[in-house]
Amino acid sequence: MASFALDADAVAAGLEAQTELQTRIREIGGELALKAGVRAGAYLIVNFDERFDFFGGAINTAARVQGLLHGNDVVVTEEVFTEVESAALPIIVAESFDSKLRGLPDLIHVHRLISPVSLSAVS
Repeated sequence: MASFALDADAVAAGLEAQTELQTRIREIGGELALKAGVRAGAYLIVNFDERFDFFGGAINTAARVQGLLHGNDVVVTEEVFTEVESAALPIIVAESFDSKLRGLPDLIHVHRLISPVSLSAVS
């Protein structure tokens, strides 16, 4: 779990990690997948024995969104996608869809994002 001041920074970090992981996998072989889900919202940070933990509705939703990942993608909620679009990040929208997330009453609209750089690293 990580916290970012800007949604676009969180997405950029997830996409950069995807690209780096794909580069390392090509070098050493094997199969690894990085899953990164991004959700904006308020949360509470608590320090337990010098270890931070995050709590709140936004955290619960982010965890549920993470369950939608295939690996080597970043899934974001609609409000995050809006900021990412305005930041003009280099992304490919692999798909957009509504999903029923466990424990949440309403459908949530999400976007599966892939980095063009990460995509070329796989081929």
